[in-house]
Amino acid sequence: MNKWNLRRNNICGCYGTLIGLVVATELVASVVCGQSGPAKADDGKLWNLAQDNRQVHHFSTLITAQQVRELLSSEDGIRSAIEWCKQTGVTKVYIEEFRDGYQADRNTLQRAKTAFLAEGFRVSGCVTTTRVGKSSTGWKNSISCYTDGATQAKLQAIFEYAAGLFDEIMIDDFWFTDCACPQCDAARKAKMVTLGAKTWPVVGDTWEDYRCELMVRLSQERILAPASGSIPRWR
Repeated sequence: MNKWNLRRNNICGCYGTLIGLVVATELVASVVCGQSGPAKADDGKLWNLAQDNRQVHHFSTLITAQQVRELLSSEDGIRSAIEWCKQTGVTKVYIEEFRDGYQADRNTLQRAKTAFLAEGFRVSGCVTTTRVGKSSTGWKNSISCYTDGATQAKLQAIFEYAAGLFDEIMIDDFWFTDCACPQCDAARKAKMVTLGAKTWPVVGDTWEDYRCELMVRLSQERILAPASGSIPRWR
């Protein structure tokens, strides 16, 4: 299998209230475009067709933080990625900064971003919020306890880092919490969300009430506000 057989996403262009979260649906570019397989490397017809119509619809792919390390660390790797994207009609690339506790190297991210932009691609960042600080009691080793202060600070640092590299950041679909640890349970019963020195009341004492308020405040205080300070034009 081609190592650049990455996920292709149909980016619907609808950005929600939380940091312009992109809703993506898996599609196969070659099938939708009526091709039986990728265009030949020296053909360019599929790439040109995709570029000509990208205001109507664009195909995108996500390069995970680990793939940044493994596949974009060299000029040959970056060139291979660019060629694969052109052969499959991809016109937008999401280059991920963080996933599963791993943060991609800044210089590698910057070189890849510069190379893709120079070839005519749209380029954005991505963060997958898995293994961020303290683990949840629910989906362990993936989802986090965001009542924990150190985890809140780690989350902020991740998005400040990403916003220092990209104007637009997609949050992958792990942005939630299912933690029910004693610290979370105490906050739920107290009907109070605490982020640093700030507190907000919660309308009820159900897990839904607490987690909804917690995630909204985290999005505002630990993602949107600090990232906007890093780069005003970001979304």
